[in-house]
Amino acid sequence: MITCIVDTTYTLSLYLLYVTKADIDETVFFVGNAIPDTISSKLPNVIRIDNSKNNYGRKVDVFMRRIESLFRWRFRFNTIMYAQDHLAFSAHLIGHHSYVLLEDAPNIYTNYKNISFMWPDFASSLYKRLGRYILLGPIGRCKLGTNSQCIDRLVTSERDLQSDILKGRKTTLLNLTELWNKSSDDKKKYIMDVFGIEDLVMRQSMSCSTILFSQPLMEDCRLSEQEMKGIYASYISQYSAEGIVIKPHPRDKFDYNLNSATL
Repeated sequence: MITCIVDTTYTLSLYLLYVTKADIDETVFFVGNAIPDTISSKLPNVIRIDNSKNNYGRKVDVFMRRIESLFRWRFRFNTIMYAQDHLAFSAHLIGHHSYVLLEDAPNIYTNYKNISFMWPDFASSLYKRLGRYILLGPIGRCKLGTNSQCIDRLVTSERDLQSDILKGRKTTLLNLTELWNKSSDDKKKYIMDVFGIEDLVMRQSMSCSTILFSQPLMEDCRLSEQEMKGIYASYISQYSAEGIVIKPHPRDKFDYNLNSATL
């Protein structure tokens, strides 16, 4: 049996491409709120965890989540584990278990310093280390595989291999295109079904030369709809002649279909 702790569609796709179809069928997936039900419902074994601020906002709530994790899903201690280790519930579920780190995004190891919630935080004092252990468990906030329990780190960008955070640590470099091409037809069909990709959409996408991965700027930065149009319009205009695919972020609520005429 395998445990997969994941909460982004990109990282879920990385895991599905990396392991075999038989492994997928044997995997128990722990997912949070960022992966839609329409996707998680198509996974073989799913445990959804509400990782909203209301459930992880107070220290007492964080501690109770750790206690719950220790006793509720004990089966995971006897499994192979793959995980994103920066999620609100990751440290609780990983516990003392060894795990393979699933990257959050290409070039994350190069750019992590620009993303505050990805910073590894090494407590300096004994008091802070003890408090962190009680609340979160042994890996605490040692994110991005910066702890002794992480036995390997999956990387998809050669540039990332030069990152200071990976220096001296075990890594496995992957090529997503090769993983897809080497996948069986059955596995390809399954992955497309999980993400709701129809054959027609797949064929149309393959004829496009550019893909735009959006960000939830209206939600996270409080941009207006007009400001969103201003940001994306020039890029879409520049590349549309050669075909462009828009992949909205899971939390991006901007309606690209409604605004397609003005982008």
